[in-house]
Amino acid sequence: MWQQDFLTLTESGQTIILCCLVLILLFESSFAFLPLPGDSLLFLAGGLVGLGVLGAYPTFIVLPLAAGFGSLVAYEQGRLLRHTSFIDRVYRLLPQGSAAKAHDMLNKHGLLALFISRFMPFVRVLTPMLMGAEKISRRRFFVVSLLSAWLWVLLFSVAGWAIVASPFYEAHQGMINRLAVLIPVFMFVVAVIAIVLRLIVNRAVKVNDKQPAPKRLLVDMSKNTV
Repeated sequence: MWQQDFLTLTESGQTIILCCLVLILLFESSFAFLPLPGDSLLFLAGGLVGLGVLGAYPTFIVLPLAAGFGSLVAYEQGRLLRHTSFIDRVYRLLPQGSAAKAHDMLNKHGLLALFISRFMPFVRVLTPMLMGAEKISRRRFFVVSLLSAWLWVLLFSVAGWAIVASPFYEAHQGMINRLAVLIPVFMFVVAVIAIVLRLIVNRAVKVNDKQPAPKRLLVDMSKNTV
């Protein structure tokens, strides 16, 4: 069954597959609250290049552009919404420590933080948002964003390409094809579960904060005031 699913994927056509990858990378790089599996999909894209399903030139040109423009969307969000509660709500949805990592990298490395954060899920969206909030030069940001996106796509795709071209793939083709389909789905499900848990925890904390103080405590407070 898994072999048939992978064959169906490879027979879908270069244009359809590229369009799907472009949309996923664009949205994954634009919105921190969309837990899309960017890294694992780049492995898959590299494997499809190695199998001859995707062309190398379109893949290594179009996909970095999608990720780079996605980061620009995140930058504009930070620039336009820096004084609103939207940023705080995004922070509360993300895994604990993601915002702190983005802040630390931005303070230590400036624009070069884009290269580091590009390889870190969630953080690669928060960093452009913080740069937009800080009003870093849009032109400099976009140039560095495209370079970091190209490096990110190149490294992960070449890794997937190398796996497909290795003797190991020929010996374990069924297992690797199965993982190529399962891993992106698994990563997406795990990320969605994590975000839902964060929502539940945040809502529980708000409910506890709104609860009135116990009667005994209120009595003690009234005595102290008398």
